Amino acid sequence: MTSHGDRPTPTGAPTVRDRARGALIGAGLGDAVGAVFEGGPPVPDPALDAVLDGDAPLRFTDDTALTMALARSLVEVGDLDPDHLAAAFVDAYRADPGRGYGSGMRHWCDQVGRGVPWAAAAAGQFGGRGSFGNGAAMRVAPAAVLAISDPFRALRLAATQAAVTHAHPVAVDGARVQAGAVVDALGGPTVPDPVPSGTRPAMVAAARTRATTPELAAALARLAELRSPTPLDVVRAVGSGVSTAEAVPAALAAAVWGGPDVVGSIRFAVAMGGDTDTVASMAAAITGARCGASSIPAALCARLEGATVLGLLADDLLAAGTRPVR
Repeated sequence: MTSHGDRPTPTGAPTVRDRARGALIGAGLGDAVGAVFEGGPPVPDPALDAVLDGDAPLRFTDDTALTMALARSLVEVGDLDPDHLAAAFVDAYRADPGRGYGSGMRHWCDQVGRGVPWAAAAAGQFGGRGSFGNGAAMRVAPAAVLAISDPFRALRLAATQAAVTHAHPVAVDGARVQAGAVVDALGGPTVPDPVPSGTRPAMVAAARTRATTPELAAALARLAELRSPTPLDVVRAVGSGVSTAEAVPAALAAAVWGGPDVVGSIRFAVAMGGDTDTVASMAAAITGARCGASSIPAALCARLEGATVLGLLADDLLAAGTRPVR
């Protein structure tokens, strides 16, 4: 039993604190494992086994660095203050720019750091269209933990934090959908009901009701038509790249069909290839929220850079969520 979460209750269900820690630690673990294979083709089991069964440290990327920055800002403010969050993102980037930040985020941080308003920096990305990349969705788990008892607030927080860096509607939509999946998992059954062949998984159905942009809604509709898919089936249906309309459905698929635990969802996500660190991070945030940090093998937690910090941030988010909103 890992020390990063509470022991399960006598009924076998993880505690709220364990689930909250599972969401953040799971996100960090998926990021760190997936980072080994990022940008490559589908990953065979032996290659992934070598990473999971090894003893090398698991180093997180910008995905987790920004997740931590969002968590700290939410804790300090007790809610979401876009100006405070923008400064937190710039500080995180400047403190350790070698975490694998994409060109869009680097440019945004450079502009905001020079005094450009965050909204203008976000709106100016990609010829004025704004970024539709998955960066706003990959970091959103802390919003779900803060608003664990209020799913509608979690969606509002997700959209607001997304807009700080991503002006494109699909990126904002994907952050809402991902936050909704995490907050549902935080309050849902420990082990998902089996997905009978020929039925639509409840998680995918819920995501479709939240999607508001045609691009993401269409991808989720294609995902809903799959029946017990392999990772390659998911890639053919929705992709597994850096765009939000690919990464968010791919992460949901890994959380649904990757098995009942964090490692299973990471396996499925990494097996798809593509943007493996972000897809695995989002998938493992969902399964971690469902199963708790205590379900993650202790050996993996011990190797994960920042695992203790992520657990403590989850505790702080739960505490901040009980304070009156300013």
